[in-house]
Amino acid sequence: MLRCSRRWLSAAPPSRGLCLLLPPSSSLSPTGSSLSRSSSFYSTLAPLRVTVTSHPRLMHGGAPRWSGFHAPSSLGIREMCSMPKETEKSSLGVSGIDVVADSNPFNHQVSDVGRVYPFDKKGILKVIPEGLAGYLHKILYGKRRRNPPPVPVRAWYDRVLKEKPGIVIRKESMQIISALKSLAKSGIPKGNPHIVTPGFLLDGVPGIGKSAIINHCVHWARASKEWIVVFIPEGSRLVRGLGKFERGGDDDELGSIIVQPEFGKEILQHLIAAHRPMLDELPLKEDANVKCSEAIDKALASKVARDSVKALFQVMETLKEQTKFPVLVAVDEINALQGISFYYDHNMKQIPAKNVVIAEFFGRFLDAGYKRGLVLGAATRTGIFQHVRLPPFHKKPIQVPGMTRDEIRNMLTFQQNQKEFFTKITDELLDYLVFVREGRPYEVEKMAASELFNVGLKNLPKKKRVGKFFGESPVTQIIGADVD
Repeated sequence: MLRCSRRWLSAAPPSRGLCLLLPPSSSLSPTGSSLSRSSSFYSTLAPLRVTVTSHPRLMHGGAPRWSGFHAPSSLGIREMCSMPKETEKSSLGVSGIDVVADSNPFNHQVSDVGRVYPFDKKGILKVIPEGLAGYLHKILYGKRRRNPPPVPVRAWYDRVLKEKPGIVIRKESMQIISALKSLAKSGIPKGNPHIVTPGFLLDGVPGIGKSAIINHCVHWARASKEWIVVFIPEGSRLVRGLGKFERGGDDDELGSIIVQPEFGKEILQHLIAAHRPMLDELPLKEDANVKCSEAIDKALASKVARDSVKALFQVMETLKEQTKFPVLVAVDEINALQGISFYYDHNMKQIPAKNVVIAEFFGRFLDAGYKRGLVLGAATRTGIFQHVRLPPFHKKPIQVPGMTRDEIRNMLTFQQNQKEFFTKITDELLDYLVFVREGRPYEVEKMAASELFNVGLKNLPKKKRVGKFFGESPVTQIIGADVD
């Protein structure tokens, strides 16, 4: 008969529940098939799941990992012994468990934290014509370039195009959304709508989910049809020296003032596409006889390049002063607008970002000056702008933590249900993603993409369409028709 020490039982971590550790001298096989049923104690533990564990003091060279059992620490011995099989499966997050939230973010509640909300790849561009922030845009639509990147490419997100996306609902997202709901009602009972706070700033290590939180908040605000959202999904593009630009007027002798008509036109196009009915109701601050939508249409039809920048600032100044609609200015990579740009003056010296007029305007936080609006910004901690500081603030930025174990399990389960991930979700895999990879959503997406699209793994399903490649590559030549 097997004997277990009380000290061994008490040494079980409380977060993992009760853990039975068996000595190497036991005749119990690693699978637990030879567990003696003669003892009433062991017979009551038969319905429990047998897992692998060992005691560090009892390990010897070449000794196998001995079996034990785990149960939720919140359950007592009687509840554990009578725990049904369905409860055991639901705690594992296997396929079929309800881990999916409503696809409409306006219906999300605090109870949905940890679930995955799916969205249509094509339909999301009607709600967010600017595109998504962060790496999610790259694995859905490719990079924001006129021409596709050359092949072969090194970055994994440049090799694939994902077809069935989903975003994990983070606690920080619901906290910001709850704050937006409350702030939108500030001062309305007294007839003086206003928003006191300048906004929220997000910070954290690379790939932790800052951009995903901004995407969720922007999607919620657009879906509510109550907010006017000005969205800059990739703030660093404003200071990278991209696109056509003009220098300042006659007073700018060194050419150190940068005006970007292309970016101004792009922002106006997205703004009028998402909020035309609201802009039809707002008269310009400079001319009350002209609506904001009319000013935008006139600027987009004009052949004078600077008209788009002029109209952009006119509309933004109007949004600052109006109190009819709450305004959300969401800027990802907002700290990139505080450093040095890649534009050069006539003396071939780099121009600071504050001299790039559009970048300087959207890089404001405390001095943004919206009467009924706020700024939601996230820092970038990768690339050349990773060490640039955030704009000045009074309250500390929100430090985004990694995903929890349950959130990672739900995300992997969602990907399995979408036929995008085929590896079994084990405790070892979750431990790796939580502790080694710090629970970064970026790493989870990278792992799933590597499994699907890395030919070296040789685990592509032969008769299933699993996604699309971005451009031609040696992979498409190998698997041919298997890839749509």
